[in-house]
Amino acid sequence: MLVVSGLAAVTSAAGSFEVEARETTLASTSLLLQPPAPQQTAPSGSTPASTAVAGSAAMYASKGWTGWTVTLGAANDFDSNTDLTVQGSLSTFVADRLELGVELGLWYFIQRDDTAGVSVNFDARWHFWMSEDRAWTVFAEGRIGLLGSFDDVPDGGSSFNFTPGAGLGFTRALGESPARLIGGLRWHHISNARINGDGDNPSRNALMAFVGVTWPF
Repeated sequence: MLVVSGLAAVTSAAGSFEVEARETTLASTSLLLQPPAPQQTAPSGSTPASTAVAGSAAMYASKGWTGWTVTLGAANDFDSNTDLTVQGSLSTFVADRLELGVELGLWYFIQRDDTAGVSVNFDARWHFWMSEDRAWTVFAEGRIGLLGSFDDVPDGGSSFNFTPGAGLGFTRALGESPARLIGGLRWHHISNARINGDGDNPSRNALMAFVGVTWPF
């Protein structure tokens, strides 16, 4: 009797184990056959945070771009006078392609009586052409300013003058840096606009080349 009872208990346990194993296999198969849960995607109109941060600064030549520029310049009137300058300016694009700036310049004038001076200029630039990626831009500029010098400029003129100018230039992106190369040629004029009379206005006209770096802030 004991043997029969033991065999019955073993058979019952084996049957229970087989049922449990079958249920586990069915549950695993059911999980494998379930479709994956859909991934959460951002709405079509939203922008990833990293892209929003990267695009928060205005592109060059777009409204709102603001930056500093430092240039070196040299002008010659094809006679005996040469004007050397270093200039720093602050500018902003008030509209796409249209840049306005104010500029402070230090000057050294090589003439019969060499002298030095300081100028303040107001500059407007129209970037009329740019490459598709804005790595290059080409601009036309017009400017007007005031010049004070320690001696007369030109010789026999006055120590206070106006400095209108106009020219063409370019900017070029410097690799991955936000800085850009800038350069060009302009008509460089110095005159006191006859404020001391017609006989005391020996104006100077020269061709100036300039080159420098501009970068945003």
